[in-house]
Amino acid sequence: MSTHKSRPNIIPVLRGDVQVSRDTVLAADISTCVSVCLFHGPSGFGGMTHISRARSSTPLKSVLPDDGFHYADDAIPALMELFRKQVPRVAPRDLSIMIAGGLDGDPPLSETLEELGLKLIDGITLRTRADSRYRFKLKGWDINGHYYRKVTLLPFERRVYVEKYRPFKRGAPGKETSEYIL
Repeated sequence: MSTHKSRPNIIPVLRGDVQVSRDTVLAADISTCVSVCLFHGPSGFGGMTHISRARSSTPLKSVLPDDGFHYADDAIPALMELFRKQVPRVAPRDLSIMIAGGLDGDPPLSETLEELGLKLIDGITLRTRADSRYRFKLKGWDINGHYYRKVTLLPFERRVYVEKYRPFKRGAPGKETSEYIL
């Protein structure tokens, strides 16, 4: 009898994608983009987006293709719709959120945080704003900095791993992996 464990299937979450799964790894490679991971504990479903910009009202038509959900104001409702197909009565307040990516003060990150109803305090701590329309349960963040990141969501383990694997600028610390429990 073999003791070899099979590797789980991995769905790459490319720029503009939204995905939901219970038993498949979701993974995104991001730089200035933002990855939003949502998780519903009772059902075990997890979802991920790969967001390029926050608002579709200020699109970068010359840079972003017309297909997909490149903007937070489109991607988050699309992700919620995918969750509702799996868990019909799920509400945003029933979901845990982990967010990763973005650059210091760059509009994709700051505007996406605003769109999600999150507020960055002192450039370090993230909090849910009182007027947030989503009211997700904030479980973790790995934002700002000058790194390429690989974000991996394992819904069947209730975990997100963020690997910072290449700095944008010289002198930044090297490779580092963080784990977040949803």
